[in-house]
Parts: sequence; C-alpha cells; structure tokens
Amino acid sequence: MELNKRAFKTVVVCQKDREKTYTKFNRNLFDHVILPDKFVDVMKEGCLQKLREKCCFESLAVR
Repeated sequence: MELNKRAFKTVVVCQKDREKTYTKFNRNLFDHVILPDKFVDVMKEGCLQKLREKCCFESLAVR
C-alpha cells in the first residue's frame, strides 16, 4: 500500500451502475474512478482525456 502512494496513481474504469464493488468495498486499492456510461465509451476522447489527466498517459490516443 505504501508503495502505491509514492510510485504511481491507480485508476479504476468501470461502467456506471457497476462501480459499487470498487467504490464501497475496495476504495483503498485505487486513487481515481472513471465511470463511462458503457464500456465501449472508454475509447471515446472524453474518457481518454480523463485517463491522460489522472495517469499522465500523454501518448494515449484513439487509433
């Protein structure tokens, strides 16, 4: 746990209305949650932008 706080940030991406398991029971395992309406929306620019902001994935792009 201590390593995670120093080394890198972690992000959980899950579909809206399916996040309860993560947010309620496992909140200590990650730093950020991204909730697209549907899993396919992960590849949309808005979600990719959130990933870039949260994780510093500057090279993340839709192909």
